[in-house]
Amino acid sequence: MRCLVFVLLMVSIECFGRTLYVGNIQIPLHKERVTIPSLHVRVDNEIVYAPLTTQSGMNTLHIEDEGIEYTVCKGEKQHVGHYWFVGNCLVDADSDVWLESTGTQYIDTGYKPWAHSFGFYFDLIIYDKEELYSVAGAYNDWQAGAFSAGLGGNYARLNFGYDAVGRHNPGWRVPDNFIPSESMFVYGKRGWVRVENNNDYNGVKSTTVTTYTDLGPIIYDVTFERDMRMQYSFLLYGINAAGRETELADARMYRVKLLEYSVPVRDFVPVPAGLQIGNFVVPSNGMWDVVEQKFYGNKGTGNFMYGVGE
Repeated sequence: MRCLVFVLLMVSIECFGRTLYVGNIQIPLHKERVTIPSLHVRVDNEIVYAPLTTQSGMNTLHIEDEGIEYTVCKGEKQHVGHYWFVGNCLVDADSDVWLESTGTQYIDTGYKPWAHSFGFYFDLIIYDKEELYSVAGAYNDWQAGAFSAGLGGNYARLNFGYDAVGRHNPGWRVPDNFIPSESMFVYGKRGWVRVENNNDYNGVKSTTVTTYTDLGPIIYDVTFERDMRMQYSFLLYGINAAGRETELADARMYRVKLLEYSVPVRDFVPVPAGLQIGNFVVPSNGMWDVVEQKFYGNKGTGNFMYGVGE
């Protein structure tokens, strides 16, 4: 995970915070870091940030990192419609915007979780089906010792009250048609869950903290023989089953974060077709990753539904 650190004297304190001056360019700096990489500026003992995007921008600072040119998103944080922007960067959304699948759509996040660091945050509604669907996740191979990662249905495992170590894949899996007694998932009702790895692996196991809807925090031991990385990327609205999308589900998602320990490596907010983000126009209803400043669209058939409100 990269960060760009500038140690500069061209920083002043103004009534609204700190501003970086580069020639005649003025760049407001923020206490919150939202993009990876981002511009880090140390002032005394404080680090403040400016988000970066790969979109081209005029009258701003340009930075090249590992052959990729970024521009600094220059501006104060502003609320436009249902979204928050810093210059050309979409950095947040209202809590009531949603993206809903009908059972044929899914999103490939491109992210392959690590066993010892993986965590997630989901704010969503799962709609009733005749069988439990997994809503999001991936696994390498359905056999003992294979790492699986995901949410809900038959991929909840330890974090929803069922210890599958030694019987099923290390990860977050429970048997088909099993509803954990502590499950946050009430079908048709909005709920949220956050699972965070504590970064305390001792060569045998680490612990996770799970908090969801009205309960938590709950601490679980998670055992892994080694720090395995998923061979296949994590899906939303379905499961990546060793390279094959399956178990596509009916679900409405408001916010999704994929974590390495407590740090988001993906932070998805729903966006509608036609939304202007800098010089990018969203081509279809989908998800915008705040971390990468990148659009993720439907990889399945049909179209996602987008809306605002409960």
